[in-house]
Amino acid sequence: MACRPPPPGGRVSTLQGVTRTLVRRFKEHTGEGPQVWIQKQRIESGRQLLETTRLSLDDIVCEVGYTDVSSFRRLFKRHTGLTPREYRHRFSAVSA
Repeated sequence: MACRPPPPGGRVSTLQGVTRTLVRRFKEHTGEGPQVWIQKQRIESGRQLLETTRLSLDDIVCEVGYTDVSSFRRLFKRHTGLTPREYRHRFSAVSA
């Protein structure tokens, strides 16, 4: 499969301008950049799944959009102060 040629310079600079504007407006509205906001949403989804399901951590990681369990574990601990296992043990509403 052949690669398409890069867009003309004007289009690239226009796209970069749109991206900067989108990021700036997103940050003005939410108080944080898109990547941080998405991470927080994924961690929150993971928290809910840990509390309400018996899904394995591997399944939860896939469900919330990550592919690497160790990355999710690290981010989860950074955001909650607990490992996913500790969090589930403390807050799970599902009987073991």
